[in-house]
This record gives sequence, structure tokens and C-alpha cells, in this order.
Amino acid sequence: AGQQAVARRLMAIAQGYRQLGRRYLYGGDGRSTDGIDCSAFVRFAFGRAGVLLPRTSREQARVGAVVPRDIGALTDGDLVFFAAPGERISHVGLYI
Repeated sequence: AGQQAVARRLMAIAQGYRQLGRRYLYGGDGRSTDGIDCSAFVRFAFGRAGVLLPRTSREQARVGAVVPRDIGALTDGDLVFFAAPGERISHVGLYI
């Protein structure tokens, strides 16, 4: 990855750390103090780093490059998506 991409990943991670302790709220978009959900958290962190992402985890999974399903292939700042077997994506996290 280029230096700018690495810098954006690190900035997104730093923004994510600033959200520690914030209440999780399914559907929470982060605009209120009530809480924030996983995809809004990821969108917020990367938005502060200058990367615009869609709102939901399913939409976020459709953008960017696919990373192999190997923990050794993950890089800090990669998005990790979760789904129950046979189900659609329902959760996203920020790998650090």
C-alpha cells in the first residue's frame, strides 16, 4: 500500500480508539449521544481519515479490495465482516 493509504489506515485506527467507551446501539448512526453501531463506527473512523464509506456493513463489504480469509494476510485498518453460516453480512469490525 502507498504511504497515503497507510496514513489513512492509521488515522482511521486513531479515530476508532477515540470512540472507546461509546455505547453500542444497533442502528445508531453516531449523530446523537445515544450510541453508534458497527458500520457507523467504521464509517466515522474512515471518514475522519478522508475515506468515504457507505452506511451499512453489507454496503461496505462491496467496496474496496477483497482480502484473503487468512488472519496472517490482514493489515491494520482492514475491515473484517461477519455473517452467520448461510446468512448475509451483519457486522463489521476494524482490524488492528
